[in-house]
Amino acid sequence: MRTIRAEKLARVFRRELWTTMTRAGYIISTLALPALPLFMIVLIGLMQPERILSGERAASVGLVDESDSLDLSVLETHPDLQTGNDSYLAFADREKARQALLQGELTGVVIVPEDFLSTGRLESLRMREGLAGGFVRPFGGHLHFILRSTLIHHHVPPDVFERLVEGYDRDEIVLDSSGEEVPEETVDEDIRRFLVPVLAALFLAVAIFAGAGYLLLGLSDEKENKIMELLLANLTPEELLTGKLLGIGAAGLVQLLVWVLVVAVPAVVLLPGLGIRAEQVIWACGFFLSGYLFFGALMLGIGAVADTARHAQQLSGVFTMAAMLPFLFNFLILQNPGGPLAVSLSFIPFTAPITVMMRMAAEPPPIWELALALAILTAFGALTLKGASRLFRAASLLYGKNPTPAEIWRWLVRAE
Repeated sequence: MRTIRAEKLARVFRRELWTTMTRAGYIISTLALPALPLFMIVLIGLMQPERILSGERAASVGLVDESDSLDLSVLETHPDLQTGNDSYLAFADREKARQALLQGELTGVVIVPEDFLSTGRLESLRMREGLAGGFVRPFGGHLHFILRSTLIHHHVPPDVFERLVEGYDRDEIVLDSSGEEVPEETVDEDIRRFLVPVLAALFLAVAIFAGAGYLLLGLSDEKENKIMELLLANLTPEELLTGKLLGIGAAGLVQLLVWVLVVAVPAVVLLPGLGIRAEQVIWACGFFLSGYLFFGALMLGIGAVADTARHAQQLSGVFTMAAMLPFLFNFLILQNPGGPLAVSLSFIPFTAPITVMMRMAAEPPPIWELALALAILTAFGALTLKGASRLFRAASLLYGKNPTPAEIWRWLVRAE
């Protein structure tokens, strides 16, 4: 193994770090990617549904009972029936209600005719609206509930009526796979179990492949523009390769930490029910570093043997698609995080980072599985880096032609 000079390595590191962090694409992805989930977190955590619908005008509905089957006095004795901003008022006859509607005091009138109990039919009056009519429901959003409550008040005992109106409370006990009770979730379980794992995996995948993509692009451009000759006149291949890997990796880690601070921290504060835990973030950083080592070294090897940037991107697409397989099987993984498919994909270097993030957010795997998956990924990253170094030394100055598979294999297996 050739000696790597620290001062040369530091120069390459600083150059790659600065070049990557000042790219327009890097800045935009760092700042823009967290914007949508952050907006959703703030919206869900700080706003009530009534505020979200605050642009909709409240309804004021007049009720006329010609069937004598409703007890409209319950609207005054039980004001809690009128939830939300809509209001329901009793009128003695349809003409008074009609005049109130014409004068703008009501948004709609509902008339219960004499044969309501046998036919179930109602009559309604509303004004013809212009374009603004789409922003108001003339009969409110609780008409069915109001009619049902006023109807049954005549025919059931008071305690039964109170229970029907007030509803019920449900104490839910949630069990994990071992049968132990776990704290009740404050966010809908189905949404949390799908949204959080997929977002966590997506952020990790973008962080890894953005860094690996910068490596591939930079190396291919330098080779295609004949800059590689100038660099290798002052640097050894090991110094150039390692400096690039560390510099762009540091930029990727900065990007990941920014996303954690911008998205994960507000999510923990505003929506604790999402289940984001400190150990999940720690493992994410570990799998980012090992995943970046593996895919970054892989991209360096591809950039070394490809004659143009376009050819390098075509070759890298095969490995990128393989890494995205967990998203194709995300429903199977999330439904059974400890199943054979999820566990198997956790131990395959190409699919390990994304699969583990999905499993961590859905149902944390045993520590030994996480440690073993990380160890396998790191070991394959080191082996890939060693192979990429051999390819880099052998093919970094190869212009105008693509090496054959036999040549690539010979470069990989030859002794140092």
